[in-house]
Amino acid sequence: MSWKGQVESLVHRIQDNYMHVGNSAKADILERELNKMFSGDFYILVYNDCGGYDKHSFNAATDQTIYSFRRGKCNVVIYRSLEWKKDNQPQIKKQVESCVTGVVPNIYDYQGFPGTLMETRIYNTGFIGMIAKRHDVEVRYFTSDDTKYGPGWWTTVNVYDTAPMMNTGRQFVLIAGWE
Repeated sequence: MSWKGQVESLVHRIQDNYMHVGNSAKADILERELNKMFSGDFYILVYNDCGGYDKHSFNAATDQTIYSFRRGKCNVVIYRSLEWKKDNQPQIKKQVESCVTGVVPNIYDYQGFPGTLMETRIYNTGFIGMIAKRHDVEVRYFTSDDTKYGPGWWTTVNVYDTAPMMNTGRQFVLIAGWE
């Protein structure tokens, strides 16, 4: 079975059998189990069951990413970086942090917006995800070199109205994973 098949099976099992625990506990279980199965560089995202591009949006290499939406009272996304090196972290940190203020517009839906960030602001990534912070986002990671923040970087970004350039109070967790 491919790595994706193994991980999808694990994710579905955790979602189906652990509906009684919160996102943090599910993320911890997934991290522990994946770490037993694989070495490498992974992001694990667990957040409240939701749908719609106004709540979450992704742009990712399909062969490196697994999505399981609206199952077991949560959504799970797993990203596997193939080219992560600790030396890349200052670059990706700077690029992700540059998005905190005045970059994410207040629009109806964010379909395609992570791809725009990938093309214009956050380079050398195989994954960019945005999840509305109000959905109890839990991020876990493990890397072959024990890098803090995992194979990339993440932060909370503010949503702005573009006309008067005012903070709307909405926030997203922005996660970028190296190629």
